[in-house]
Amino acid sequence: MLAVGLGTAPSLLMLDEPFARLDPLAREDVLEELRRHQAAGEDRTILLSTHELGSLERFVDHVVLLHDGSVLLDEDLADAAERHLVATVPREPASRHEPTAPMGLLTGARRAGDVMEGLVDTEDALFLPKDSDLRRATIQDVLTFTLREAAR
Repeated sequence: MLAVGLGTAPSLLMLDEPFARLDPLAREDVLEELRRHQAAGEDRTILLSTHELGSLERFVDHVVLLHDGSVLLDEDLADAAERHLVATVPREPASRHEPTAPMGLLTGARRAGDVMEGLVDTEDALFLPKDSDLRRATIQDVLTFTLREAAR
């Protein structure tokens, strides 16, 4: 079906869950065909609805995240990942004089043992306790933590 759709070289291609029920090799083949289609013309747009978050970073340049009919996120994919970090924050401060982390800074925070993990804006990371661990967020992190926050 994808070959038939791409055969007409449409300027707008709308796909709903194109990776559903595909094994990893077939998923890579579909992604490669979509990349080729997009690279073949400057005026080509692919509108893709998917729950397959892992494939997005290599293929998508703009993301719109919907939840219950509301737009939670609408921005350039690289910007969304660059402006966030994943923070792992101890639930108890390192010393009695250090305040606990302002949990309002963590989007989609979840407890994992004696730590909290959540998404934090890069600029807000300065306000976390000194013994917090930070790592660069992937787009999958951004989408997952944002959805977790919205589901509360």
